[in-house]
Amino acid sequence: MKIRGKRRYYRSLKKMIQNFSHHLSEETTWYNMWHMHFDEKGITENVKDRRSHIKHYIELLRKIKISDLSNAKPFQTWIFLDSVDPTCDALYLHTSNPYRHYPFINQTIFWLNEEKVIPELLKSIVKLDNFEVGEYKHDDGRRDYFIRMANLGMSLKD
Repeated sequence: MKIRGKRRYYRSLKKMIQNFSHHLSEETTWYNMWHMHFDEKGITENVKDRRSHIKHYIELLRKIKISDLSNAKPFQTWIFLDSVDPTCDALYLHTSNPYRHYPFINQTIFWLNEEKVIPELLKSIVKLDNFEVGEYKHDDGRRDYFIRMANLGMSLKD
């Protein structure tokens, strides 16, 4: 599918990243599995655009990492990649909150420990010395991925 206005779309995505603010230092702020999806139009149907979106999610993680986190409350942040629907890919923020347990730990995520087992989609984008990559395997064989930047917030591992 050919999408018109792709350059404009990616410019607005860059602008959204530039304008992003997390408010983690504010006393009353909390996040209950808050997440944002970049692709609400279905642009990531092809691998090239999906990889581009993953790079933009990583850019947002980097922005969070270089922001002033000195007074930030403990938090977790990660990228979720859906095995079936790329429009469900998202960046998550999670803190202590009145509705759900914190920290988020999922015992069924298998954390990859070798570059050779990283899925093709993520190769050359994600390196294990800078990121933790987790794989969640569904009963039907589908695999979702969790990507966490090393030394940014609390781990998703137990």
